[in-house]
Amino acid sequence: VYVLDNQKLTIEEQILVCKKIHVFSADNETEKAFEYSEKGLKLARKKNDKAMESWFLTGIADCYDAWAKPDTALMYHQKALELALESGDDKVKTIATSSVGVFYSLEGKYVTALEYYMKALVHSEKIESKYRMIILSNIGGVYRSLLHEELAVYYLEPAKEIAEEIDSRYGLMSALYDLGHIALTNEESDKALEYMIKVSDLSRDLSDKQFERLSLQALAYIYSEGFNEAEKAEEYAMESLAIAQDYGVQRLVRYAWIALSDVYLKQKRYKACADAAWKAWEMDSLNFDQGRGITQNIAVANALMGNENKAFLFFKKNHKFNMEYISKSLHETIADMEVKYDTEKKELRIAALEKEKTFYTW
Repeated sequence: VYVLDNQKLTIEEQILVCKKIHVFSADNETEKAFEYSEKGLKLARKKNDKAMESWFLTGIADCYDAWAKPDTALMYHQKALELALESGDDKVKTIATSSVGVFYSLEGKYVTALEYYMKALVHSEKIESKYRMIILSNIGGVYRSLLHEELAVYYLEPAKEIAEEIDSRYGLMSALYDLGHIALTNEESDKALEYMIKVSDLSRDLSDKQFERLSLQALAYIYSEGFNEAEKAEEYAMESLAIAQDYGVQRLVRYAWIALSDVYLKQKRYKACADAAWKAWEMDSLNFDQGRGITQNIAVANALMGNENKAFLFFKKNHKFNMEYISKSLHETIADMEVKYDTEKKELRIAALEKEKTFYTW
């Protein structure tokens, strides 16, 4: 910041400084990342550098994603993609296209997310392998979310190999996290444990609190369900909760309370299970996604403690949340397919106009 404000730099040098400040600030100081993305964007426009305009527009979009403003984020993502394609820069095209994929993935629109990831994968063929690694890992993560485990592994294993080849600790951490969950689903507890311990160690080395929290929750589940080691499971769940509370994001704290509640349920500590789930319930009783796990644990714990009225009440709430979840998933899938159809229709129309233009020119 001092160099940017006090030194006589060329426009190219100023753009590079803005880019570095954004990258450094993106995870923990969103306001600063946004400020220097805007500064960088103005400089890129002044220089008429479409590739860097696209890069900074993607940075601004990521900030709006972090602030939970998806409509504004999507607008900036689309502008970034348009300029990236105009620029002809394969790296910028890869970043902009895969960023749109990340956006749709976070929104739960997996069909559209995969479409953009596949396009980004094609763009990435001519640039550094680290970008290909990230996209492969993202595709694998989407397929894991869709419970297509074979396809997930098909993309995650090459991502892991590239990460080991280029010594990318972050890439390795990301791939191992998803592969660990797949191993856990397949009841390969030893493999799941091996992967998640590596993820936990890498997250601490990289000071990545998000992956540390996620890996600790996963380790709690592995020790609880895979090895039936109650004390270790509780220890990891408590660590995950402490990190989430320090981070200060309510959604993450709720997930941590639910994870701890699951551990207590497995231990048959029904009062502790209900209390932990209730903590999450008090923070947000309207979120039907997290509400499914919360209401289920409260209902089951109270049923096993003989509190019939409370158990019945929360079984009803759990049923309602499940119906809302099914309805939302169906609606999003249909909307996702409609977006894809409209996009393909638009692309066909553009292609037809281009042919018509060529014909008349001839």
